[in-house]
Amino acid sequence: MLIDSAHLRPSRCSALKMSLCMTLALIAGCASVGESTAPVVGGSETDNLRDRQPAPGSHRYQIVSGESEIRVLTFRDGPMARFGHNHVVNSTRISGSVWLGDDLSAALTRIVVPTDSLSVDDPALRAEEGEQFADPIPEDAIAGTRANMLGDALLNAAQFNFIRVTCADYQSQFELMSCEIDLAGVTTTLKMPVDVQIDDNQIRATGEVTVSHEQLGLTPFSAAGGAIRVADGMTLRYNILAQRLSE
Repeated sequence: MLIDSAHLRPSRCSALKMSLCMTLALIAGCASVGESTAPVVGGSETDNLRDRQPAPGSHRYQIVSGESEIRVLTFRDGPMARFGHNHVVNSTRISGSVWLGDDLSAALTRIVVPTDSLSVDDPALRAEEGEQFADPIPEDAIAGTRANMLGDALLNAAQFNFIRVTCADYQSQFELMSCEIDLAGVTTTLKMPVDVQIDDNQIRATGEVTVSHEQLGLTPFSAAGGAIRVADGMTLRYNILAQRLSE
């Protein structure tokens, strides 16, 4: 998710994040979700963000697919958690636009992530995430996890081809933005933390947040009567790059 704010310091949250993607959680895990800031459930002032239009005089920035990323960490839980795995889910096939003018609070961001672009447990990404993700996972287990994630019970990728995120109402004093997430047929509005760097030609937005399945309208995956399950909390990171279009 992206938004605006010139002169902000470099992002404290490296790596990536929005929209959601926030999203995938049905994959396994355990342990603590870290110290990231929890999102605040939005109120009526953020309803129908998808209907917002760019403010007059705004400049359009196009999100750079392949150089932007959304990453989700899920954690195993339950009495038999040791038999499960923590998982790294990500996508770099991100498209969309940011409209930014002189009034930063009027910035508008639209992000689209193809649901089937989500990958699971890339070894390089697991290595980046450290000790909690150090255990190797067989390829067949990775394939099974991804199939479960995209299946009818969770993201239902066959019916819902895209995850869509709309962000607006940027509050620079709190470094928050309101985001409306359309995920698997459920629309959720959250206030999300964001750090933004802007120059004349591009915007870089990064953030990290802990969200729950319940907030996104999802039910955590479980097996063996709940003895192995996905923890309710998951970590979402985003790193979005958008370049200004010529006018």
